[in-house]
Amino acid sequence: AGGERWAVRSSAVGEDASERSYAGQLESLLDVTSEDVPRAIERCRRSARALRVLRYAGSPGDVAVVVQRMVKAERAGVAFSADPSTGERGVVVIEAVRGLSDRLLHGEGAGERWRVSGGASERVHALDERVLSDAQAAEIAATAARLEQLFGRPQDVEWAIEDGVIWVLQSRPITALPASPIPIESETPEGSWERDDHHGVLSPLGWRWLAPYPVAMADAMKGVLPVKEMRAARVRGHLYLQMVMEGGDGPAPPAWVLWLVTRLLPSMRRADRACAELLDRETYVATMEAWEREGRAAMARATDALFDAEPHALSDRALLDRIDRALTHSARGLAQHAALGGPNLFAIGKLAFFLEDELGWDPNRVFTLLAGSSPQTTELHRSLSDIADAIARELGDDTTFPATWGALATRAPAASAQLADWLERHRLRMTHYEPKHPMLGETPDVVLSVLASIVATRGQPMSTEARDRAEAVLEEARAKLEPARFTELERLLDVARRAYALRDENGIETVSRPSGLLRWYVLELGRRLGLESPAHAVYLEVDEHGPALRGEIDDLSARIERRRGEESWALRHRGPRLLGRAPDMPPVAPFPRGLRNVMRIFAWMMKAETPGRGVEGETLHGVGIGERVVRARVRVIDRPEDLASLRHGEVLVCRITSPEWSVALARVAAIVTNEGALLSHPAIIAREYGVTAVVGCGPATTHLTTGDRVCVDPLAGTVTRLAR
Repeated sequence: AGGERWAVRSSAVGEDASERSYAGQLESLLDVTSEDVPRAIERCRRSARALRVLRYAGSPGDVAVVVQRMVKAERAGVAFSADPSTGERGVVVIEAVRGLSDRLLHGEGAGERWRVSGGASERVHALDERVLSDAQAAEIAATAARLEQLFGRPQDVEWAIEDGVIWVLQSRPITALPASPIPIESETPEGSWERDDHHGVLSPLGWRWLAPYPVAMADAMKGVLPVKEMRAARVRGHLYLQMVMEGGDGPAPPAWVLWLVTRLLPSMRRADRACAELLDRETYVATMEAWEREGRAAMARATDALFDAEPHALSDRALLDRIDRALTHSARGLAQHAALGGPNLFAIGKLAFFLEDELGWDPNRVFTLLAGSSPQTTELHRSLSDIADAIARELGDDTTFPATWGALATRAPAASAQLADWLERHRLRMTHYEPKHPMLGETPDVVLSVLASIVATRGQPMSTEARDRAEAVLEEARAKLEPARFTELERLLDVARRAYALRDENGIETVSRPSGLLRWYVLELGRRLGLESPAHAVYLEVDEHGPALRGEIDDLSARIERRRGEESWALRHRGPRLLGRAPDMPPVAPFPRGLRNVMRIFAWMMKAETPGRGVEGETLHGVGIGERVVRARVRVIDRPEDLASLRHGEVLVCRITSPEWSVALARVAAIVTNEGALLSHPAIIAREYGVTAVVGCGPATTHLTTGDRVCVDPLAGTVTRLAR
């Protein structure tokens, strides 16, 4: 019929797997006239051919095209037949907007949110104008539940309402759905333990991957502190650490005993001499130089040598060997990462106490001087900016940014190939720490959304506020110090800036790429085992890999599902930050000079790493970064692969970031995190971009909801909800 309008949608083989969805990667066209349908079909097919430039991320295979009558939607949205955030079954989560749902699906707006369970409908996030009635929400929920029953697994359902009739436009498995929570019971270990939130709740493979790190940390500190060992424990799914000093885990002895012991015990006298030499001669600089001269390149070569682009060609025995070798390689990287923590600590600490001793300043003012001196933190984003320029040139006068990879590859083929090369170079870089998280090469939709933001804001220079403040502080110091002392300040600042930059920079080769290498081979293991998602292989213990491949584990799927369920529960039930009594920090004064100065730096750093005090009413309290108060809309990101939904000018709210998140964070209005403090990665990223942040807020991701408007005040260290 000539007057009909059509939706021409791509539908690829394997497009909507439970492991990962290609939805949104291929091109689909809405509101197409009958005359334009043939051209729209060919455009969809071309987008699939073009998408094959994503050599590493993979391609969706053969593509079909579905032509549907265009529903003149009065209301539209999505319905999840299980909670996509928690994995809870028996509940339907609905997002609804007026008109078409494409703006909602592309993450450009927040919808009215409903939660339907046991016949009861609750509107949990409201808009100014009501979208659905209780009856409509109940009917949509019932439809989603029937589709789950039909397809045998939880569904992501796209729907629309026309003239009061609910139409199902599409139903597919929910991508990466968390397992149903299963409570964990575990005994509380004796002694003083502190929860480690940087690495989060670890998978079984993650525990095996991280196990060498506490040992390496203790080894790195033994030369300058009376550290006996560092222990790790898993308590209700969370990682807890305990540092055991020589003499045990008891209370600190009286000051006079410390004075006597540190001067009589040969081990303490040796430690004092080592500490004095460390700070006086700055021997940690040699560690930095060795890394810059040869360590970085050696680690990169070792990672590249272990990488096989075609792991499916390996025998089972060879694959298991690669996993074992990747674990060994990761352990070497983590040991190097631990060793490089010393220069960061001592170089920055020495500068901080120069400011206090010579100028009477708060030592935390050191972070103002260091802002803008970690170029590697912003390297991923800057390298994408060059590609964004190429895309803009190729698009010419048509300034509408392609909404999908397929459309980009069709309209800007040269720049698209350049972007595919970028993904190839960075394919092993992890979006977070442990191997359960995806690599950058697995998240092309995140990269595309970042590019869209960069292109949309071309011509807007990056903020220079942080660097300007650093220069102002330096000039203030120049006016107060004698020339010789100011020269010393400049020298200390140069060393501290190198060490500060090293914190993120070394992690690329010591942590991120080795972890990605391990994930690369474990994904192949998951494929061979025929798991629902290859990534679920991270929930196997390493000594289960061989028996699983040989078919010797009868309850393999149930075992994995139980562990995923325990992880889901742990993510929503944080234990206390401290177990047992708080660890004692002995008084610094009784120690001899060398040990005293090192202990002083450690005491300051522990205080700098202390998070805020959590939530009080509508206000979160954390550690503020920057000086600009921001009022904007919230986007809660639970997983790094969800960064594709982040939009320019929003407040990112997440648990914590890793260095690789920086690719997406240049254009946010502010950053708010559950974890972190002055030296955490989100704090570093915020300083480098000149973005307002409040970190270490506690329950930010559960207290705030996408769409909330908040006031982020870094001066007060608060985040206050203004409106839901």
